[in-house]
Amino acid sequence: MKKISFDFDNTIAMSFMTYVDEKPIPVFQSYNDKIIKKIKKHIKSGDDIYIVTARTESLEQYFPDQTVEIHLEKLGLKEYFWPDRVIYTDGGKKVDILHKLGVEKHYDDSIEEHFDALNAKYEIIQPLDDFKDSETVGKVVIFDKSERILILQRSDEGHLWDLPGGHLKNVELARGIEGLDDGTEREVFEETGLMLPFLKEFMVYDFNHKGITHKIHMFLSQIDQVTPHVRLDLQDHIENIDYKWVTLEQLEYKMGKTTTNLRKAYDMISIQDEIFEHTEPYQLKMAKKHRNMKKKLIGLGKNKHFGGGKGHKRPNMNRSKSAPPLGESKTEEYMAKSDKFRTIKVKIVKDIEERRKKRRKKRRKTRKKRGFGGYYTYFNLYDSGNIGDSGGDGGGE
Repeated sequence: MKKISFDFDNTIAMSFMTYVDEKPIPVFQSYNDKIIKKIKKHIKSGDDIYIVTARTESLEQYFPDQTVEIHLEKLGLKEYFWPDRVIYTDGGKKVDILHKLGVEKHYDDSIEEHFDALNAKYEIIQPLDDFKDSETVGKVVIFDKSERILILQRSDEGHLWDLPGGHLKNVELARGIEGLDDGTEREVFEETGLMLPFLKEFMVYDFNHKGITHKIHMFLSQIDQVTPHVRLDLQDHIENIDYKWVTLEQLEYKMGKTTTNLRKAYDMISIQDEIFEHTEPYQLKMAKKHRNMKKKLIGLGKNKHFGGGKGHKRPNMNRSKSAPPLGESKTEEYMAKSDKFRTIKVKIVKDIEERRKKRRKKRRKTRKKRGFGGYYTYFNLYDSGNIGDSGGDGGGE
């Protein structure tokens, strides 16, 4: 007899939240028929099956038509599961519960759960693998703490260097901007094992590959570690055979063996003195953490489910404003002088080659002055707090 567990939202029932006059409205997309078929097969075989959901049980009452119990009844599974085989974590991690249950295999869409399971005793499976890829691609320029960029060497013909990311699922895109971000983070994790603290979109373009037009969304992110370890072995089909953390100058010398997506990203960032506003990476990360914290406090958990009901308004997920620093004028004076707080501006440059020549000349002077190679004043990024050690090219060539 096997012990197997399943997440509920976006594993068994595909859904998301939308808003009408700030009122949260759950949108049911579909059931995951392949997962339901697996569940029924395991039950028939006499296996021990559980549902472990991040939902908050006490908030189920606010959406009576979308409760776990109601869905199980519609699927003809209520008699088997309800109530003893449905476990609510109230937004908490599942890894300890799954170990306690002694499960051998767990199905879950959450990359946080996949990250927690990297060293777990059970196997974890992504249920979104059963859904069709879209023609929309999310790619990310990931910087480490020393301002190096992560590039991956593809396993297919040519072994070109590329950026992490890949095709998003249609079911993710139906959820809007949040689905775009979630899908991009999922793709990056599957290829690298890295969890991204934030995403900032900086370029969108169409790319035609073999007669198919792909919509490419290019993002920026930064990890608060120096050259963190990358896992290339998390996919069933290995898409990449090597990785490197490179400076912008080192990347320039690889331009002859790169995908179109990586060349486009290089063309954009190589002409910029800076990319982020002076505190933008920190603010983006804090905003994401703040939204997640508020979601947990109101019962969202990792499955985006939260309470509502009469008189309930959608909570403000934006980060609360910080109080002004003491001695604000002195602080502004310090920021103006400090390299750490240089203002970063993105400019449209007409003569790209001329700009690059100036940048290369500036870098040579910097290296000569500092006495070592490979240093970059480019991208004045800075620490953004602790984070975890965190497919498809989309027509990269």
